Amino acid sequence: MFIAEGIISNSDARAPIFDGFPTALESYQAASPKNDLESAARLWAAKMIPHISALYPVYRTLLDRRHDGEIVVGYFLGIDTDGKLAAISAKVLHTANSSIFSPEISRLRNGFTLLGPREMVMEFFAGASERANEAVRRIESESFGKADAERQMILLKILVESVPKWIPDPGSGGDVAQIMFDAQSSRWRWFHRCVYRKLRPFDLVTESLNVSDDGRAAMLLIDAASLAVQVETPT
Repeated sequence: MFIAEGIISNSDARAPIFDGFPTALESYQAASPKNDLESAARLWAAKMIPHISALYPVYRTLLDRRHDGEIVVGYFLGIDTDGKLAAISAKVLHTANSSIFSPEISRLRNGFTLLGPREMVMEFFAGASERANEAVRRIESESFGKADAERQMILLKILVESVPKWIPDPGSGGDVAQIMFDAQSSRWRWFHRCVYRKLRPFDLVTESLNVSDDGRAAMLLIDAASLAVQVETPT
């Protein structure tokens, strides 16, 4: 499974046309050893850097202002070569006011990003206000009788929905794709599927909503089902 945030594609003819989603599938299929998520992540980042570099002369201001210098981040999720669940992130990082782009590959621990400003996330988890307590009551109501994994999914869903409303910022928030993997069967299922919207005609450079601490919180899932099928049946 592959999800991504940041500058994920380009349709502006002034620079090479690219799309990070099919590139992820190509990278996974070319990974060596077969089904190796880290190898796929490294290949993907290496393929994305020339595309992003070619965008810099055209979209210099946009790229120089990207949050924390992270231009695009891809996440490869699924069953790794050892038969265990794994998550690998592949970042394309940028040094501001320069044409330098570099990869950063890391294996993720069990956890999640802040999904909003730190103080508001802390308020949410501490139940430090009436609005936070209201969110907690909603979590308790929706997760009643559910398994621990589903309870965690519900908590994150409500966190994503709540914190952006508190900022307030009309450009924040959004939907969140939630997928559950079964470690025993090596299968996955949707817990919550995003409702996708069509890109506006002027979205030449497609920027997904971020999962970071700048108040935007959503991740987009590729629709390349063959990648998921391969993850379900590792060798």
